Amino acid sequence: MLNKLFDYFERKITSSASDDKIGQSEKEQTLILAATALMIEVARSDENKAPVELEVIGQILVSSLGVDPKESQLILDAAQEQSEEAHDLFQFTGLINQNFSREEKENLIYFMWKVAFADGSIDKYEDHIIRRISDLINLSHSDFIRLKINARDD
Repeated sequence: MLNKLFDYFERKITSSASDDKIGQSEKEQTLILAATALMIEVARSDENKAPVELEVIGQILVSSLGVDPKESQLILDAAQEQSEEAHDLFQFTGLINQNFSREEKENLIYFMWKVAFADGSIDKYEDHIIRRISDLINLSHSDFIRLKINARDD
């Protein structure tokens, strides 16, 4: 079922991105799902699968992305499934590149750093996946470092 939910949202975005019939909420839902899947990639990247990282993602969904608390678990579950089934990051970063402003991309990387810092340590694999995603969404290395420092200090 979760896979069908993601497929439905992805079809709505990719098959007719310029079509006015796409509801803004459907488009936003798809983008939130893609962003959540990328945050899940950070949580999955290290060997310490800390539950606190998933809790932080849930908090970001509700407090920063405006997701209804009742829907946040559904989105989190769908994003986890998609993250586990993904062959690469492009299915997520492609949607981000097409639809996110520079500021939204920076916020996403900042959120990823918040997830990485949630368990009290940054693993080299977490650093690597965030750097890779940052590159894929066309942010500079200086942005990557600045956002890491901001997340650490907040």
